[in-house]
Amino acid sequence: MVGVVLAAGSGSRFIEEYGAELCKALVKVGGRPIIEYSLENLFRMKVERIYIVVGKYADDIKGTVGKEYRSIPVIYVSQESPVGLINALSKTLFYFDDNMTVQLGDEIFLGADIPGLCREIESGRYDFHCCITREEDEENIKKNYSVELDGEFRLLRCTEKPKTVPNLYKGTGFCVFSRACVRFLRERYNQTTNFPFDLCDYMNALIAAGKIGKCFLLSGREINVNTVSDFNYAKSVALPREDGGDRP
Repeated sequence: MVGVVLAAGSGSRFIEEYGAELCKALVKVGGRPIIEYSLENLFRMKVERIYIVVGKYADDIKGTVGKEYRSIPVIYVSQESPVGLINALSKTLFYFDDNMTVQLGDEIFLGADIPGLCREIESGRYDFHCCITREEDEENIKKNYSVELDGEFRLLRCTEKPKTVPNLYKGTGFCVFSRACVRFLRERYNQTTNFPFDLCDYMNALIAAGKIGKCFLLSGREINVNTVSDFNYAKSVALPREDGGDRP
């Protein structure tokens, strides 16, 4: 299995609020750059290689992460213009033919059940996995994506930024796709129309093609750092490390 971290965004909204030009993925929470939370998840999943999709802040990310993370080789792939998550993901697809774990470069999971997720993947019963968290505030689900499930937590459909929500589960950017699903995207992604555009488009297309997806309740606390408010909340709940503070 390989890992892919999507970190090509410019973070313009965060920068505007923060009042300084910086790479959001490298802002520190709990003494470590935000992107390191995703890298650590991939390390715990024992991926063989990590691909990081970079854009405007490519040099900053390369200079911070380097050529490997905890002995796992890191390969950088460029997304020239930020036109959607799946466009970013598509830039990596010709580098490998393997199972793939996708992470966002600005998403933090606290107390993530990585061993449980790995056991679920190893069962081989599903074509892909979508990690979810329980969210009591429906507005937070509406900012992300909702999931419709059957009684066994199989994914029936997901909706990006829904107007209404079917349950109190929030979809995240942490997803795992089988080799067959990777090949599906490689064959179906349309560079001209930029479809599928987001993770929901991709997963709904997989379901329509007969692939079976499973939602996995990964963590009770997920923070997608889009705003300074998200950043401050993340700092308030993340345990600090001894080797640094929370400044960039």
